[in-house]
Amino acid sequence: MLPEGLIFGGWPMGGWHWSNVDEKTVIRAAIVAAEAGITWFDTAPVYGFGMGEERLGRALKSIDSPVYIMTKFGLRWDTDGVPFFETTFNGQKRTVVRNLSPESIRNECEASLKRLKVDSIDLYQLHWNDDRTIFVDMAGVLVRLKEEGKIREWGVCNLNTGTLHLLVSAGLKPASLQFQYSLLNRKPEKSLIPYCRKHNIRFLAYSPLGRGLLTGNASTQRIFEPEDDRKYWKPEKVADINRKLTSLAPMAKQYDISIPALVLSWTLNQPGVSGVIAAARTPAQAAENAKAASVPLVPDDLSRISEWAGRTVSGFPS
Repeated sequence: MLPEGLIFGGWPMGGWHWSNVDEKTVIRAAIVAAEAGITWFDTAPVYGFGMGEERLGRALKSIDSPVYIMTKFGLRWDTDGVPFFETTFNGQKRTVVRNLSPESIRNECEASLKRLKVDSIDLYQLHWNDDRTIFVDMAGVLVRLKEEGKIREWGVCNLNTGTLHLLVSAGLKPASLQFQYSLLNRKPEKSLIPYCRKHNIRFLAYSPLGRGLLTGNASTQRIFEPEDDRKYWKPEKVADINRKLTSLAPMAKQYDISIPALVLSWTLNQPGVSGVIAAARTPAQAAENAKAASVPLVPDDLSRISEWAGRTVSGFPS
């Protein structure tokens, strides 16, 4: 079983880089997503420095239907490694490093299993490559974790075509590649998505709504918290995208969905895209996102949205 269709994005559950996240609300959002038919849930240890996984684990207790968990490894804040970035979380400075040693991967897996309160991780993903890792060593520990039943499949995130080809050429083909892709960022269509299709690797799109920029509801007045990267959005550009998104309102009304669900449906219908990871901070957002999975956009409308994107939103930040 590998991920496909709409996937619940768990980054907001951790609070980090997302302003004003209420624990009970995001947990309820995950539950509502499952009730709406979503079966795959994506998270990572660095989302809230363990908090995102813990909250998803608490949500799982209230979900009766079968669900599958995707989490990640490679970014640490509690050990040595290759420096990656510095950030703040709840007012405290954090240094995040990349560590892909076999020992670190195993330790991270054990920690994620405990936080999620599960016996096995359905898809375990390399979060960011450190450019120093010997892939054979990394794959070796993943194979052993799979043999032990602690993970079922493994994938990668944020690898370019060249690095992905190094893995495939070495006989270490991942089950999936997670990469940023949306109406704002269609670069993967040139090389990455075709490569994944050729080698039967699931392409999973993240940030399909540009962290809210493609919802049509992004505020030009909102003051984001210091740790939230959206503070760099320029109000005039946000206003311009909001205004241009209103031109999609008649089409969204025709399908009886919101503009965000329409954008998600477009992403789901792109050739070579196996799954789309859509974050939700509230139950209402989760329920609305889920509608995208059941809306069959006709080819003419898919083309119209693609053409609209080429004319209006290219060049904007995601």
